[in-house]
Amino acid sequence: MISLALDRYDRHLPFFDGTVLLPAALQNLRVYQVGQHGALRDGAHRHERMLRDGEFDAAETSLASYVVARSCGRPFTAIPVFPRRLFS
Repeated sequence: MISLALDRYDRHLPFFDGTVLLPAALQNLRVYQVGQHGALRDGAHRHERMLRDGEFDAAETSLASYVVARSCGRPFTAIPVFPRRLFS
């Protein structure tokens, strides 16, 4: 099982409504709806839960949070994925 923590933004809806077509190798992907501030289906505090506690296999996070975690010696690797290329 691979866990992925995302907020329910328009660009992530295919993960939540089942319209994203996953390759066979990712059929065991479990997507959690985790917000940074508001309590959603699977809770809040996504950055802290990922970067401090390592609760998920992968999660969206800010560049600043990632840089701070790396400077503190946390063993994370960033993947530069930009599902929405415009300023929010």
